[in-house]
Amino acid sequence: MGLEVKVIARIDADTRRQFHHAMLDEGITFSGWLRRQIGEYLLRLERLKKKDEPRTTSAGLWTHGNEFFQTAEYIPEGKRRLSSPCYYLLSHSIELTLKAFLRAKGYTVPELIEIGHDLVGLLRRAEVRGIRGIVALEEQHLDAIEIANAIYKEKEWEYRKRGFKQYPIIDDLHSCAKALLDGTSGECTGRRVQTASNKGKEED
Repeated sequence: MGLEVKVIARIDADTRRQFHHAMLDEGITFSGWLRRQIGEYLLRLERLKKKDEPRTTSAGLWTHGNEFFQTAEYIPEGKRRLSSPCYYLLSHSIELTLKAFLRAKGYTVPELIEIGHDLVGLLRRAEVRGIRGIVALEEQHLDAIEIANAIYKEKEWEYRKRGFKQYPIIDDLHSCAKALLDGTSGECTGRRVQTASNKGKEED
């Protein structure tokens, strides 16, 4: 499949002539020059991805997910059901925890970025890599992830849209996020960490 690119530029005649002569000196056409520019841009982009690869660790992602969970803990239980920020914080914690597990299992940073914010897609990949062997996810947890995903991956807890929405049961989403953090802490960080009552403190 070919790639057609249309370029519209408003430049004066002198600049156009200088540009034309520069390309003639190099012995290339405009399309050749454009392909080279695109190639150099993609190469720089790939180098940036590789540069960030060793800096994004499973432990760092897990810790970040735990921080979002701990922030949700500050919202009083009686107010969580009516709090969009609470739904967002717990959903984002779940996303980061699943990505931490996948990172520990060999996923690259570009692969994780490509999956995006799809909680169901992340869970399916994590299941293939054995997450159900270390995390006791119950049926209500799976339901909470599926219901939350429809809103979360479209970023509707950040950019509200009108219309009917089905929300997950907040207690199920909360216990799901906690179960994922507790179950994956050893795999992702190399140590057992409790998330709720001990506020991320290491176990003896």
